[in-house]
Amino acid sequence: TTATTSGPQQGADTAREQRVYWLGLFVGLVLILIGVRFFLVPGSASFTFGVAHPPKGNELHYVIGIRDIWLGAMAMAFAWIREWRALALWFVGAATCCLTDAVIVNQSTANIYALAFHLGSGVLCLVLARGAWILGNTLKPAP
Repeated sequence: TTATTSGPQQGADTAREQRVYWLGLFVGLVLILIGVRFFLVPGSASFTFGVAHPPKGNELHYVIGIRDIWLGAMAMAFAWIREWRALALWFVGAATCCLTDAVIVNQSTANIYALAFHLGSGVLCLVLARGAWILGNTLKPAP
């Protein structure tokens, strides 16, 4: 939901909302392009990111770790503030990551336990996405 105001402040709020809207889309697009670049030219993308290719130590694990931490915090925040549709979209993204991880694991080690974990997590995220989306479209937002 969006807040509505009336009076002289209304124009400023609309302008601020427009700036945040367009900057949000722009930043999201930049991150998507960075991610695509890592798939298409991993060596070059790693160099630009500042990580040796191949990695010299655990830096790749730290990159994955910090992303898992902030993504987990986002899911918790969406649930905490009861933003069900945002949480549903988060779960769709998480399902995509889990299923992509399964493909990567299959090509790398084909470890059956890791494959089962990633596939199961992807399916669970899709089920939770549906539930959160339904909840978000059923409940009225708090005042």
